[in-house]
Amino acid sequence: MENRFGIRKNVVCAAACVILAAVSSWYPIPANAQGCPSIPPLTGSYFIWNPIYVQNNSSAGATPFANALSSWSAGIFGLSPYNGGYLDIRIYNASGSPAWVAHTSVYDQSGYGCSGYEDTCGVCMDSSVIYEAVIHLNIAEIADLASDYSKTVAATQESVIAHELGHAMNMGHSPTVSSCGSSLLLMNPTADPVVACDVVVPTSCDYNELANIYSGRYPQSFCGSCTEQTCYQ
Repeated sequence: MENRFGIRKNVVCAAACVILAAVSSWYPIPANAQGCPSIPPLTGSYFIWNPIYVQNNSSAGATPFANALSSWSAGIFGLSPYNGGYLDIRIYNASGSPAWVAHTSVYDQSGYGCSGYEDTCGVCMDSSVIYEAVIHLNIAEIADLASDYSKTVAATQESVIAHELGHAMNMGHSPTVSSCGSSLLLMNPTADPVVACDVVVPTSCDYNELANIYSGRYPQSFCGSCTEQTCYQ
């Protein structure tokens, strides 16, 4: 499953687009019981262990990467830099010159890893369990985005990485919002208002919606390797 973030709007106002902050949203935003705009899961697959280990192989700065990881730590997951053990999320530079800012691909256990077998906690390794996620960053487009809104490259990288980490944890997009305000979440589909309005870290509603997506399936400490017990014996 792939999700692409920040197909840039074809606008002529460049940095002046921040003026759009006073414009109302394009359509009513559906809200859940907590009053937050609803965010659907990206796929039918979920991480079942905690913490999640992330490796940065891109040319994004070490500080934006570290800040993006820590920004999600107030949520239900602990995100940690890869330490040579298990690896769950990998980040790379995009190839070529795509029009998007970043995109994330999520792979489930079917056909990978322990596919068809239980782990040592008795959980079946099938399409309901995430095997890994791969993030690609368009470093040049992120720099252009920062320049358009007179933001630092570091802050813009942090915002984009944090957004893509949300996808890697199985978050879809929040409803589209084009203006600053409480309805504008980090998981907004377009990058321009997120950067223009300085949404660098997850909002309380981003945290809330991640918890809603994982309701009833909160991740646990990693149980270990797969067993010889097939899922359907």
